[in-house]
Amino acid sequence: MPFTTKSTLNYPKKMQPLIHPRGVMWLRMPTRVYSMKCPAPPRPPNTKPPTGCDFEYTHEDCVDAPDPDHTNRAGCAAPYIHGEVCNYQCKVGYTEDGGDKMRTCDDGAWTGNDLDCKENCDDAPDPDHTVRAGCDDPYIHDEVCNYQCKVGYTEDGGDKMRKCDDGSWTGNDLNCKECDPPPMPQNTIIVGICNPPYLQDHICNYACDSGYSYDSGDEYLTCIDGDWVGDELVCKKDCDDAPDPDHADIDDCEDPYTHGEVCTYQCWSMYTEDGGDNTRECNDGAWTGTDLECKEDCVDAPDPDHTNRAGCAAPYTHGEVCNYQCKVGYTEDGGDKMRTCDDGAWTGNDLDCKEDCDDAPEPDHADIDGCEDPYTHDEVCTYQCWSMYTEDGGDNTRRCDDGTWTGSDLDCKEDCYDPPDPANADRADCAYPYTHGMVCNYQCQTDYNKVGGDDTLKCEDGTWTGSPLECEMEPTEEMPKMFETD
Repeated sequence: MPFTTKSTLNYPKKMQPLIHPRGVMWLRMPTRVYSMKCPAPPRPPNTKPPTGCDFEYTHEDCVDAPDPDHTNRAGCAAPYIHGEVCNYQCKVGYTEDGGDKMRTCDDGAWTGNDLDCKENCDDAPDPDHTVRAGCDDPYIHDEVCNYQCKVGYTEDGGDKMRKCDDGSWTGNDLNCKECDPPPMPQNTIIVGICNPPYLQDHICNYACDSGYSYDSGDEYLTCIDGDWVGDELVCKKDCDDAPDPDHADIDDCEDPYTHGEVCTYQCWSMYTEDGGDNTRECNDGAWTGTDLECKEDCVDAPDPDHTNRAGCAAPYTHGEVCNYQCKVGYTEDGGDKMRTCDDGAWTGNDLDCKEDCDDAPEPDHADIDGCEDPYTHDEVCTYQCWSMYTEDGGDNTRRCDDGTWTGSDLDCKEDCYDPPDPANADRADCAYPYTHGMVCNYQCQTDYNKVGGDDTLKCEDGTWTGSPLECEMEPTEEMPKMFETD
């Protein structure tokens, strides 16, 4: 008898019920059942023959046939009965890329997979300066074109292999480049022929322009792999006349003075270097360094009186230093202890050495202070009279001046004791102490008249000079006149 939908076959040995087994062509949802014989139902290994079924079977038809993109179908038409075959091919402009060209309705399902049709490509890329190989029109899907740069050009990015992939070319155009125009360094010219196109291994030669000279870099550049290889030529400006410092000779260079040329300088005889540079180099139109400064040497060194000289010897070159000191018995009194030869002349002034003095003066009755042996030039001695003595001329200070004591001896005179005290006389204008030179004035008292002696007495070196004043009472009528004569 025929089996209906959801018929079940039971198998022994713990097998689960099998409902519509696909592997044995049992159908799920047949659109119609028609009469034809099916093969015997499947018998899995190690099982007993199935029970409960007859040997009459039916198959399911298929629904619409597959309709893959970009394909044409032939050999089949609806209704699609079991066993019907559909043939497929790609449309014009498309190429097979997998799937099946023949599909069969098998018990309600189409065998195989959809035919995959990929779009072919338009013209292959044609990058500038390239050669293409390995492909030809028509350019079908998956076709591969290989590229390489033409002779003289260099790869600079992009892809050497391009593949047609469903209507589009994979990758990027191969970039084949020549060199750009060569660089033109400052102050240079191109020598010979150097015209475009600038292809691989193209060489351009350079030279310095007039008034300029080589400094660094290469005199030629080569186009390699699209770039100019080599160091650009560097040309530096030549110089005008070389420096000509005073009192110096120049050597090792001559006009024209090109960049990098070096001049050597040396001072004349009887001149000495005092700064600046012995060598000057022309550097891009300017001379390096500073002028050599040559200073005149000196003739004989100064020889001041009463001095000793050290630290220098003939010839006395510029900058040489002579040191001076006074001889024994002499003392500095101005001038310079160090003299330098400066461009032919000695700096400073002669050291002035003055003679020291012998023993200091020792005036009578005076004390000396502020000086001691040895008595050097400019030493000062201070003098003061003893007690009971008074200055009466001369100098309180004496200075040693180049071997001689200035001034004169201090004159110390003795003071006086009490002055005379004449009878009947009054003293005025003096008081104790009675120093040398003091003057006492005398006059007779009232009713007394001077009859002798001096009105003044002066203290002179311990003695009162003059005679004491003599005073007598004036005579009256009652008094007899003494010494009266007829």
